[in-house]
Amino acid sequence: MITTIKQKIQSIAHANRLKRMGYTEAQYDRAFDDGTNFRASRVKDMYPGYPFLYELQYSSEFWAEFGGWEIGLEVMKKWLRENCQDKWRDDFHRVMKDPWGDWVINELGGSDILFVAFKNEQDCMWFGLRWS
Repeated sequence: MITTIKQKIQSIAHANRLKRMGYTEAQYDRAFDDGTNFRASRVKDMYPGYPFLYELQYSSEFWAEFGGWEIGLEVMKKWLRENCQDKWRDDFHRVMKDPWGDWVINELGGSDILFVAFKNEQDCMWFGLRWS
């Protein structure tokens, strides 16, 4: 009984904290994901909790198939939700390649690339087969 009361109090406190911050549960989980490090300067260092990283450099012709990148991205996320067995996340970054071949964050120049990070190798493989 006491543990149930404690759990209820913790649940209410968490809901109040989310309300004060202006987040939904999904937004909070995405913003404070412990598998990411957004202070990193290289993309491969941004996802220490996700061992498999897939980069998508699509042109406007690819997104035109869906009627625009917004719709195409929603179709892609729906596919990810339905087919991935483990955790994943997708982020657009403006990047450039450094002399060693790594993607480096560069807010002033470079190109916008969609990076999809996976915890499961099989999810990454199936994603690559479907979306490349």
